[in-house]
Amino acid sequence: MDDPLVSVELSDHERTLIAEANLGKQVHEFLQTQHGQYLRGRAQLEIEEAKDGILKCNLDRWWGRKKAKAFQQTVWAAEHFTLWCAEAMINGDQAYVQLTTEDFE
Repeated sequence: MDDPLVSVELSDHERTLIAEANLGKQVHEFLQTQHGQYLRGRAQLEIEEAKDGILKCNLDRWWGRKKAKAFQQTVWAAEHFTLWCAEAMINGDQAYVQLTTEDFE
C-alpha cells in the first residue's frame, strides 16, 4: 500500500473480493445516473424493436433470414449488457458479504 500508516497485507482472494465489491457498487451507482438509465432504457427498446423486426421477417427468403439473424444479434447484445450489469452487482453484493462475514487470517 502507498499509505505508510496502513500496513495491512491483503491476500489475492481479499483483493479480488474488494475489487468485485467495488465494481458492483460502481455499476449500481452508474445505473442510477441519467447515462445509466438511458443505456438500460435503450437496451430494452432495442430488444423490443428487434423482436418486432424478427416477427416481420420473411424467413422463406435468404435476405429475410439474414435480417432475422441481425435482429437476433441485436437482442443478444442488449440482453447481455443488462445481464453483465446484473451479474456485476450480484457478484459485488456476494463479495461484500464474504468480506464482512469471513475471518481472513
